[in-house]
Amino acid sequence: MTTFHVKNFEKFQHYKDRSPPWIKLYNELLENYEFGRLPDAQKGQLIGIWLLASRMDNRIPFDPEWVAQKINATSAVDLDALLASGFIVHGDTRAAEHAEHDLTAAQRLARSNGFGSRHISDEVKRIVWQRDGGQCCECTSAENVEYDHKYPVSKGGNSEVDNIQLLCRPCNRRKRTKIAEQAEHLATQTLSSCTLERETEKRREEKNVRSKKPINEKFEEFWRTYPKRQGPNPKAPALKKFEALVKSGASPDGIIDCARIEAAGYQRSGEIGTRFVPQAITWLNQGRYDDAKEFAKEAQDIKPEFEIESAVKMFANTGVWSRYAGPEPGLTGCKASEELLNKYGLLVDGRKA
Repeated sequence: MTTFHVKNFEKFQHYKDRSPPWIKLYNELLENYEFGRLPDAQKGQLIGIWLLASRMDNRIPFDPEWVAQKINATSAVDLDALLASGFIVHGDTRAAEHAEHDLTAAQRLARSNGFGSRHISDEVKRIVWQRDGGQCCECTSAENVEYDHKYPVSKGGNSEVDNIQLLCRPCNRRKRTKIAEQAEHLATQTLSSCTLERETEKRREEKNVRSKKPINEKFEEFWRTYPKRQGPNPKAPALKKFEALVKSGASPDGIIDCARIEAAGYQRSGEIGTRFVPQAITWLNQGRYDDAKEFAKEAQDIKPEFEIESAVKMFANTGVWSRYAGPEPGLTGCKASEELLNKYGLLVDGRKA
């Protein structure tokens, strides 16, 4: 049976095995003149044919009705139009296999060693040249301009538009050598302001890394102080929130003190180590440490002429009883009435908790 195959299908094929779960589809198609001239229906059919080629080792029967059925087309498939546009090639099995011989030496080497190819197609060069304005992306020089792989081919980089940029020869050499002293010296003389901003951001990040250790140490103290709970208590998001609070001006020692008050309250109520203790990230996100801080302030501000309700309210929320309030609920001589204790849920079975 006469067959056809997709031209340059290795560009779309992601896996070497037949029938892969997905294939590549490049956004540069939007800039492809021949693809843009196709009717919308044929554009969708062509994508379906690419998928079909991945299942059939790029050897497809030249039968429009059969192809339409396989790709679930709702209109007739015009294979002749796709042939004319150059997206598919008419030929038998040997013609499809002959496509291997059309590869450059670099492309064949890329297939054998598992890396991408350093070869840059003329179409990709044209798009990159227009995008970068024919000048170096670093210093804007238009002399001795070269095509450069942003991410090296040896590390998995490809030769597609997004990974190619224009660099002048000096900038390209500096990138390859990666001599830190030379780059730092030349950054103030020849590199663009964009590069200088990147270098400044890099130094800022390094400074943040150095200043991060004390914050982590404070968080570890917070983590040891915070009451234990039953169930999950993710640490990573709590650390991130803790750091954000400290950077916004919150006192790490203040948060730790509030966690200590919180733990004392759950210890007194007998709920520590249960599911009633919120996750640390929840406690931080909801600002409960502010509540604990307010109750701690109340405890300091209460004088002998205190209002007994303030002490009861603090005890109900934190489990901490003011030393100025006399005996706490449950002990002989407690000054809090049963009505007041019942108001804050401290009366159990008609008795003081």
